[in-house]
Amino acid sequence: MSNPGHDPTAGAAGSASADVSDNLPSLLVYDVGAAAAARIRRGARATLEREAWRAAQPAASRLALWYRRALEPAVLISLALSYLAWSVAGTLAMLH
Repeated sequence: MSNPGHDPTAGAAGSASADVSDNLPSLLVYDVGAAAAARIRRGARATLEREAWRAAQPAASRLALWYRRALEPAVLISLALSYLAWSVAGTLAMLH
């Protein structure tokens, strides 16, 4: 099998580099329009500003972190266990 654009006598590194640079102008380029670029830029800027604001609020972020990592799982686990205890108690009451 042979590669029609490949010169077997050329050095491996030089040939690959030359092939790539020769083929770059033929690559298709997809670009967004000005309106889409502006919309993406506005969204990115809003996200960065929101993240910067959250980082500047250490007490609120610590409270939210504590809520997400400790309080919410504890409440959910206690609700699940209480439901399990209620269902087991109801089942035992029916069996007796």
